[in-house]
Amino acid sequence: MDINTDEFNRVNYAHIRDANNLIDRIIDENGEKFGIVLDIGCGSGNVTSLLNQRISCDKLIALDIDMRMIKFAKTNYNASKINYVVQDISAEWDLLDPTLKQLEGKVSLIFSNRVLHWIENKETAAKNLFRFLAPNGKIYTNITTLWDLFHDLLPDEKREAEKLVKIPTESEQIENWRTAFTESGFKGIDIEFSALRQLYPSDQFKNILLPYYPNLTKKYLIEKDAAKRNEIMSSGLRDLVKKCILRHHCRELPPDSDGNTMFELNYGQCRWTLNTMIRAVLVFNHRGKPRISKFYEHYAEDEQQMIIRETFQLVSSRDDRICNFLHAGLLVGGSDFKLIYRHYATLYFVICADTAESELGILDLIQIFVEALDKCFDTVCELDLIFNTDKVHNILNEIVMGGLVLETNLQEILQRIDEQTKLEKQTEGLKGAPIRAANLVKTKVNLTGHLQDIKNELKRAYK
Repeated sequence: MDINTDEFNRVNYAHIRDANNLIDRIIDENGEKFGIVLDIGCGSGNVTSLLNQRISCDKLIALDIDMRMIKFAKTNYNASKINYVVQDISAEWDLLDPTLKQLEGKVSLIFSNRVLHWIENKETAAKNLFRFLAPNGKIYTNITTLWDLFHDLLPDEKREAEKLVKIPTESEQIENWRTAFTESGFKGIDIEFSALRQLYPSDQFKNILLPYYPNLTKKYLIEKDAAKRNEIMSSGLRDLVKKCILRHHCRELPPDSDGNTMFELNYGQCRWTLNTMIRAVLVFNHRGKPRISKFYEHYAEDEQQMIIRETFQLVSSRDDRICNFLHAGLLVGGSDFKLIYRHYATLYFVICADTAESELGILDLIQIFVEALDKCFDTVCELDLIFNTDKVHNILNEIVMGGLVLETNLQEILQRIDEQTKLEKQTEGLKGAPIRAANLVKTKVNLTGHLQDIKNELKRAYK
């Protein structure tokens, strides 16, 4: 379908409003600083530009399946940090643009505003999104839901329409995405549903926006042959869908004093927040003696020991020449782990994560942890971990907290540790202040001497 990109960009107010609300949520929950950011379905680029203005990131990659949209975005919304790429996010991973595949496990934020509801192959899209995310990377997306368009058609008319297209209920649409995300490996899934409305001048809505919306139903066509699907949409179904949208999703408001009329568009929207979690961080020596063990889910003591023991057996038996990650199997209570590790001298650093977690991202995270230890202990060794357990845990807490990655910038981590060390020294100084003050008073007042004089006077008085 031909779309006037410039006109659609100019009148689609709700798109910008919903994007701003989503960005507000991102900033409130995460701050404004990010590493690599991915915008899925950037369209004309106006929302990508807005995102670039409101957050601080190292790089912003914007994807869209429509080459015309990408061309428009490059012309009208280009910026030094933005890279626009023509790409279908639901394509198989091996078919993605090579520059995108290099981002595997490195993206700290995936943003998508009112786009994912267009995707038919949810499962592949969800898997690709998960592979892009860095440890503790997050997805924030608005997904528009389609209400039952045909519910108030005449029975015969409804039966004929449903022979061509079967639209799931709103709850089914939401559940389909939840299933796709869950099966891809996402654990923290937060959904917030809203019923929204937007006003448009009647001529803009009818001539520019309305022709665009019937395509939402195309993915629900029972016919799967591409050529036949286009034929079905052109045979009258498109006009029927537009009629149903006008009857069920919209209402025309009475003219104002100048005779202008407005359309009120009503639609449902789900705001999704998704992230991943690390299960445990383990450090043990070549004999299996644990030096650091930090679990981010509750396990009984015997279960923890079993995880450590089996992890050591799995990792230590591997040749150093093979890859640094493996599927650990069902270690505890049906929890499916992947072990990602690095071997340094006599120590193994291991992170236990979900099977769908990015191996490369976790390997980078381990390297950051070791480099932070190396800086803090001036060439770290096993004895440093034994005699400075509290400090090691403090360093780890600056990187991972509650199974979520807080920081991956080494300089930021070292700065926070340095500030913490200075604060500890000040606290120790305050603890010793009362003793020093008492000694000082004692010295200046010479209390000992005065007490001795009083004792001598009392002795003489009793004699």
